[in-house]
Amino acid sequence: MAKNRYYKTRGLTLVQQIYFMRLAYPGFSCVLLKNSATWIGLLQPTALGEVYKIRIAYTPPSQPKIKVLSPELQLHPDHTRLPHFYYDEGLLCLYAKDWNPSLPIAYRIMQWISGWLYFYEVWQFTGLWVGGGTHPSASQHRSA
Repeated sequence: MAKNRYYKTRGLTLVQQIYFMRLAYPGFSCVLLKNSATWIGLLQPTALGEVYKIRIAYTPPSQPKIKVLSPELQLHPDHTRLPHFYYDEGLLCLYAKDWNPSLPIAYRIMQWISGWLYFYEVWQFTGLWVGGGTHPSASQHRSA
C-alpha cells in the first residue's frame, strides 16, 4: 500500500515484539519492564563460528540497542577499532536509517545481528570488512 497523508505505518507494540521473539527465539530470555523489553540469548552466525551471548534492549519506538556480552570482541591485529561499532556505549552499529518500529525484531534485527557477527568473523580473519553499510565515522573503517 502506498504511503499518503491518510495512511501512516503503525509500529508494532511491545507485546507484539515480545510475541514474535518468543516464537522465533524461544531460547532467549526476556525481561519486561514498564515500557521496555530486554532479551538475552545465544546466537551463532554460522555452524563453524563462535557462539555469542547478546543482549537486545528495546524501548519503543526507539531503535533496539544490541550488545555482545561474550565472548569479548577482539581487534584484528592491523586495526585499532572495531568496524561498525559504537565505542561510547559498546553497541553494534547495524542500521542507519533502515530501522522503524513496524519491523519485527525477531525477523529483521536478529538477521542483522547474525550478519554483523558473520562479517566480524570474516574481518577477524582477513582484516577487511566485507559487510558494506555506512557508519557515522566511516573513515575509521577499511572496507573491501
